[in-house]
Amino acid sequence: MKSILDILNHQVTTVTEKDYGTLASTNYKLLPRFVSVPIKKEMILYVLNRKKPKEINDLDVLFEDNYIIIKGKMKKMGLSINFSVKLLPIEMDGRMLQFRLMHLKPMNHPWLNKIIFNRPPISLKKDIVSVDLNQIEKVKSIPIGTIKKIEIRNQMIWLGIWL
Repeated sequence: MKSILDILNHQVTTVTEKDYGTLASTNYKLLPRFVSVPIKKEMILYVLNRKKPKEINDLDVLFEDNYIIIKGKMKKMGLSINFSVKLLPIEMDGRMLQFRLMHLKPMNHPWLNKIIFNRPPISLKKDIVSVDLNQIEKVKSIPIGTIKKIEIRNQMIWLGIWL
């Protein structure tokens, strides 16, 4: 009759001889680790309103297909001008997100672009809008990792932060 120690020793030996038994003999590939972070329109509005110039009022953010649309009113020389900006996410660089300026109503004019976009954490170069996402608390709360994926769905921006 085998003792319990002999049975356990046999089972441990059998398990360690298989591919999945020990870490040294594993044959699986580690998948990239990432955290999905949802960014709601309220978070974007918070960042925009925190740094907005006094000429801009009534900001709103909408998500349409793969686009982010920012609407608002701007005062220029006593006139109230409605504006709308359509942005397409194109590239991620570390924790900076870049958008292509697809459409700007009522016009794409340098003075209008300067008032809307040249306020940290947002900057504009030609038709590329850059946003420092570390200004959003949910992203800032994850101290490591870079943004490798962006998706717009369910009226939110979903960021994939690789760790």
